[in-house]
Amino acid sequence: MKSWPMRARFVVLLSALLVPVVALSAWWSFEKQHELRRARGEVIARAVESAVTPWRETVQGTRRVLSTLRDDGDVSRWTGDALPSDERTRCEDYLRRLLRHLGERYVLIVLVDPQGARRCSTSPQPAVGLETLLAHVRERPEPVVSTEPAARKGDSFVLPAAIGLARNGQFAGMIGIAIAWSNPAATDTSRRPLPISLTLIDPKGRPLGGANVLPPPDRLQRAIAENQSAFRSDGTDGRIYEFRLLAFGPDVPLMLAAIPSSAADADLRAPWIDFALIVLTSLVALAALWFGTSRWCLQPLEPIRRFAAAMARGEDAPQPGSEGPPEMRSLAADIAVMAGAIRAREQDLRASLDQRDHMLREIHHRVKNNLQMISSLLSLQSDRIRSPRMRRHFSDAQNRVLALSVLHRHLYERSSWALVDFQAFISDLVRQLAMNRDNPAPQNIRMDIRAPVMAVGPDTAIPVGLIVTEAVGNAFRHAFAGVEVPSISIQATESGGTVEFAIEDNGVGISDRIVTGEDPGSLGLTLVRGLAMQLGGEAEIRRNSGGGSRVTVRFPLPT
Repeated sequence: MKSWPMRARFVVLLSALLVPVVALSAWWSFEKQHELRRARGEVIARAVESAVTPWRETVQGTRRVLSTLRDDGDVSRWTGDALPSDERTRCEDYLRRLLRHLGERYVLIVLVDPQGARRCSTSPQPAVGLETLLAHVRERPEPVVSTEPAARKGDSFVLPAAIGLARNGQFAGMIGIAIAWSNPAATDTSRRPLPISLTLIDPKGRPLGGANVLPPPDRLQRAIAENQSAFRSDGTDGRIYEFRLLAFGPDVPLMLAAIPSSAADADLRAPWIDFALIVLTSLVALAALWFGTSRWCLQPLEPIRRFAAAMARGEDAPQPGSEGPPEMRSLAADIAVMAGAIRAREQDLRASLDQRDHMLREIHHRVKNNLQMISSLLSLQSDRIRSPRMRRHFSDAQNRVLALSVLHRHLYERSSWALVDFQAFISDLVRQLAMNRDNPAPQNIRMDIRAPVMAVGPDTAIPVGLIVTEAVGNAFRHAFAGVEVPSISIQATESGGTVEFAIEDNGVGISDRIVTGEDPGSLGLTLVRGLAMQLGGEAEIRRNSGGGSRVTVRFPLPT
C-alpha cells in the first residue's frame, strides 16, 4: 500500500468505512424481506381462503345436509317398498320445501331405490349424473361428491353429491343433491386484496371449471400427491404464479388458486430497493471522493510538482500559481520560497566549486610544470655525466618523472579531477617515452596499443603509468638490438571486475635467470612487481617461445 497513489488510499479508506454500513443494510434488507414474505404469505392465505370460503361452505353444507337426510325418519320410511302416490306426493313436497330452504346453489334433490330407480324428486328432469354415484355410496357410509360435473352450461355446471341409505342393515338406496356451480373466477373480486384466479380440479389434477390457470400437469400432480398447499410454477399463459391448493374434504374436488408472482412479490422488492439506494449512494460518494481528490488535491499539486521537477533539473520554471484551496496555495508559496533559497545556495556552491576547480587545475598545472622542470634539470645534469651507467640511471629517473608529469597534465585537462582516460593516458605516455633523448625508440618501431575506454583514478593510473614506463623503457634500451622490425604491443582487457594489462615485445627476450627467479633483475623489474602488489594484483614476467618478452599484470578494477 506504500506505493499506492493518494486517490487510491482515500478510496480504500472510505470503502472500509462504508463496508459496515452496506453490510448492515444488506442484513436489514434480508430480514425485512423475510418478514414481508411471511406477512405476505399470511395475506395471500387469507385472500385465498376468503375467495374459496363460499365454495368450501357449499361443499361442507352439502355434506351436512346429506348426513341429516340420511338420519331423517321420514326419508327412511320412504326407502321401503314402492311408494303409493300419496306418499310419493308427500315425499316430493318435503324435498321441494327442503330445496327452497337450502337456497339457489342447489337445483335438484332426488331419492332413488337400490336399483337406481327414482322414488321421488323435486323435478321430473333427469337426475343430472346422480346415477353414477350409486356404486360409490354402496361402499361408503359418508357423503360422496362427484368429481365429474354434469349438465355443463357456459361458465356454470352441476356437481352431483349423494349419500347411501340403509334399512334394517341393508342398502336401501340413496338420496342425492345436485349443486349448481358457477365459474369461481367469474365471481366478484372487487373486495380481494390480490388478483386471484380459481379453478376447480379433481383429485387427479384435471380441471372441472373455473379460470383454468394451471401449472404443468406433472407439477400439479406432484403437488397433489405430496399434499403441497403452496408452490410456485409457470402457468398455462407463460407467466409465473404462486399457486395455493385447497381441499374441501376427502375424495372431493380441489380448489386451485393462482396469484401472479408480480402481485405476490410486489412488496418484497422494497427492502432491496432501499439497499440498492444505499449502495448507489456509497458508489456516488466514492466517485465524488475520487474526482474531488483529483480536482482539489492532485490538479493543484501538478504545477507544484512540475516546478519542483524543473528545480531538480536545474531549469528555470514559472512559480506555481494561486490555484486550489488555501492549503495548496500556502504550500506553493512555501515551495517557491524554498526554491529561492536553494537557488541562492546553488549559486554560492557553484561559485565555490568553480573556485575549487580553478585551484585544482592550477595545482595540477603547477605540479606538471615542476615535474617537467625536474625532468629538464635531470636532462641537463646527465649531460655532465661521463659514465654511461650513471647516465642510464638518470634517464630512468627522468622517464619516471615524465610519467608523473603526463598524468598531471591529463588530470587538469579533464573535467573530472578524480578520473583519467586509461587509453589516452597510456598512448600519450608511450609517445613521450619514445622521444627520450638518451633512450629513444627505434625509428621503424611499431606500436600497438589497445585498451578499453575506461576511466580510472590516480591511485590506479600512477602505478600503471610507472609499470608502462619501466617495461617500455627497458625494451627500448635492451630488446631490439639486431631486430629488423621492432614492435611493442600494449593490451588491456577487463572481465568480471579484473583488469589484465600486458606489455609484449618481439626483441631478444629476457634472461632465463630472471624468469626462473634466480636473478631479481634490474631495479625497473623490481618496481614492476612492487607496483603490481600496490594495485592489489600480481605481475608475471616471462620469455616468449617465439622470441621477445611479456610482462603481464593482473589486478582488480577499483570500484
